[in-house]
Amino acid sequence: MILLLVVPSLFLLILVASLVSARYSPGHREKKELAQGIWLFEQNQMEDAFRFFDQKIKNGRKSSMTYLYRGRCNARLDNLNSALFDLTTALSYDNSVVEVYVERGRIYYSLGEIEKAYREFERAFFYSKGRRADILRYKGLTLIEKGQYFQAARFLTKAVELGDEEANQVLMAPPFHNSFGFSKDPYNNY
Repeated sequence: MILLLVVPSLFLLILVASLVSARYSPGHREKKELAQGIWLFEQNQMEDAFRFFDQKIKNGRKSSMTYLYRGRCNARLDNLNSALFDLTTALSYDNSVVEVYVERGRIYYSLGEIEKAYREFERAFFYSKGRRADILRYKGLTLIEKGQYFQAARFLTKAVELGDEEANQVLMAPPFHNSFGFSKDPYNNY
């Protein structure tokens, strides 16, 4: 008789525990723990945000998110080599975080290392499954630097289709339009 009560209640307990653990994934819990530092970063309080993430790392809270945000803080504070170190370390914890590749690409782009930047944006494109307009825009910008205008226009156009106004501004400027704002295509000047 007791077995009839214990088995269903044990099954129910396991079901509830699995639902609760699925609701709060490790990534969700981690973002909750880092919420204060992320808020500081978003409020553009870089020194405070850097100290927050640096302290987390020194206290043993080493993860892709802590290194990502410390790297972002370093990048905004113009400590680009430290930022690249942190972002590379973030990849050692999880190599599928799209934001890490985007940040690394932006840093390489700002340093004029276009080929490295393009590779980083290519990885970000892969892990985002081509669904982020900013990555498409960055790929287009690197292709412009490489002189591959036709391919750049394709990526920029896809970014505009996803709602990226900055990509539209790039398409409306040279080399895609002449100085009078007309298209270089003689049949598209209406």
